[in-house]
Amino acid sequence: MIWILAIASAAWIGALTLAVLAIARQVSAILLLLEQRPQGSFSVDADGPPIGLALPVSFQPSFAHCGLDISSSVLLLAVSATCGPCRDVVVGFDPSNLELNDPSPVLLIAGEGPSVDELRSLAGSKFTSILSGPDIASMVQNGLSIHSSPFGILVRDGLVQAKCYVRDIDDFYGLVHSGEFEQRPGREEGLVQ
Repeated sequence: MIWILAIASAAWIGALTLAVLAIARQVSAILLLLEQRPQGSFSVDADGPPIGLALPVSFQPSFAHCGLDISSSVLLLAVSATCGPCRDVVVGFDPSNLELNDPSPVLLIAGEGPSVDELRSLAGSKFTSILSGPDIASMVQNGLSIHSSPFGILVRDGLVQAKCYVRDIDDFYGLVHSGEFEQRPGREEGLVQ
């Protein structure tokens, strides 16, 4: 009888040891992946154009096509056509929450196909201009260095004044009055000005 208990105990301890080793291996693999992650990924400091600089000149033709001047004051919202949170922000945007002297809201839609058409339809006439297409997708990712959306950029007199990840519509409105932006829990990286 004692032999059976000793064998069962040894088997149980062996199984627990293997489980602990497997968990330790998984934790090590996760830590290794985190160390290999590019520095600054999903950091509002690293994403988007630098504060205080002008937008890239590559935007001039697209802005001119819509009757906008790249040196004007605009409130850019960069979204992906297939992004659920992006869709929520576009649907939730109400231009009546902006004041007369506030920058013109401009929607940049990265993507192509039916999802772009659907997002354009949802945006309706809420935005002063809507820019979309493969060239806009490339400019958003490469020209503006935006790697996560929705992303908002406040441009005043042609210079980037503030930028943030737009987690909800209040973040987008907060860009306009960036000095009044309220830090909320989990938003410590939400706005750079």
